Amino acid sequence: MKQVTFGIVLALLALGNVGPLPAAPDPNQIYSHARFVWASQQYPPYVSYTIAIDVNERGVAKSNHYQATYDARHDQLHVEVVSEEERVNPHVPTGMDMTLEPKRQ
Repeated sequence: MKQVTFGIVLALLALGNVGPLPAAPDPNQIYSHARFVWASQQYPPYVSYTIAIDVNERGVAKSNHYQATYDARHDQLHVEVVSEEERVNPHVPTGMDMTLEPKRQ
């Protein structure tokens, strides 16, 4: 019984030593600060991407990667038309033969 009484006395002393609770924050101030932080954000001026294209062509898995850059200040997107794989191993055209002759009468 002495232990229970001693515990209650300690709990009451601990509660008595607690100061007044802090005031609740102003919700309008929180909202104003959140709007300020959101409005002051800036996107990076340039963002670089690697676009990966994976296909299955007649049972053969193929993958190509293209470099892209986004200019946020001018809202422009630039995508390289030649893939990284084609830069490493360029396509060699076989060519074609073509002759132009005057129209026969």
